[in-house]
Amino acid sequence: MNRPKTPVPVPHRLTTQFFDAIMGVVSEFGGAELKEQFIRARRTRERYIREQWQAEVEDSDTPLFRELDYDHLLMLLRSHLTESKQELIESHLALIKICCGIGEYRRAEELIVYLNATIDNDQVALRSEVHRQEGKLYYLMNKWDRSTEAYQRALRLFRQTGDVDGQFSANNNLGVLFQETWEVEQGKRHFREALHVIDQMGDEWPGVDKHRLFVQMNLAIIQAIQGKWEAAIEAFTRILQRREYLNAESYIGLLVNLAISYRDLSKYTQAENFIYEARELAQEEHNRRLTGLATLVLAEVKARSGQLDAAERELWEAFKIFSLLYDRIGVAETYRVFGLLAREQHMYEVARSQFLVSIDINKEYGNRLSLLEACYELSLLEKIQQNIEARLQYLQQALVYAESMNAGPRIAFLRQELEGES
Repeated sequence: MNRPKTPVPVPHRLTTQFFDAIMGVVSEFGGAELKEQFIRARRTRERYIREQWQAEVEDSDTPLFRELDYDHLLMLLRSHLTESKQELIESHLALIKICCGIGEYRRAEELIVYLNATIDNDQVALRSEVHRQEGKLYYLMNKWDRSTEAYQRALRLFRQTGDVDGQFSANNNLGVLFQETWEVEQGKRHFREALHVIDQMGDEWPGVDKHRLFVQMNLAIIQAIQGKWEAAIEAFTRILQRREYLNAESYIGLLVNLAISYRDLSKYTQAENFIYEARELAQEEHNRRLTGLATLVLAEVKARSGQLDAAERELWEAFKIFSLLYDRIGVAETYRVFGLLAREQHMYEVARSQFLVSIDINKEYGNRLSLLEACYELSLLEKIQQNIEARLQYLQQALVYAESMNAGPRIAFLRQELEGES
């Protein structure tokens, strides 16, 4: 049975949640006194506005005041921790994690620039952690080259300090990065290096089961990318039975990937069940990126199962989220699904334009799996319109992308499609 619909969080609600999380960091590193100092300053500001503007300050949660509050809190925190650089850096790392989770990427980038200018050369352990967070930020922003550079700098420093957890994490993160940029063989290489770290440390290493599970999940994602959906589902299901080892973000990602695999096998009921749970949890975590991704997958599942009106509603929600995050790859994926919807509604020229826009954006980011899928959808459109030459052209392009990812089942399917038209 489908879960009841829950609304996608609106930006204002997320901004309030963001600020509450920031206040938690201020309380942790600055104590109740610093929090009270901020509250007094806030009251003074509101009293000033009432007296000078003769206006009611009815809501201090508006975006304008949130911006003022954030800047003021940051200033107070830095002043308070001037004599403790270690705590200053740790507090900012905590702020960066919050920013990345909620989608405040601009603020996260500003914090990283500040830390890179603040950390001393001999603070190697802290600098390596900053580079790790920097790699994650640019990964979320689809800035692949900068993410790769940051993760590689982190890996070098983790090796220098003998930080085994850091070495595992950096290798795993680089594997995920290459996986997401469709360099699956490079991704596998880093995952194997991560497993090598685990083997070296042995079963007594704290967190070894969790670490091994992460790598297994990422290798299963590569199987799904290559079109080995049954094997991927089998691996995902085994991992699902050990949920206690996964953090919230990893568990949501596992559910999303299960849904995608079932979708690609045209098993839409199973896909919907997993994706509803994924979106509900993403909303509870106030994770805009995963909420957008789950909503996009749900939209495509509904479109492919003939629920066109529901698919369109979900798709607009996904589009709004990705636009707010300036996630161009997410936006490109929504264009592809908009094309699918238009094709099903016999609006063929609209469908063609949506597919072509998706292809244009994905070429900019080298998103080969999405390029493969968009080219194949275009080939189906050309088949409907009996443009066989154009259909063959798009099938051939899709085949090139499949071969570049060593996606055996996808390659075999596309070759069969090409042979059927010859």
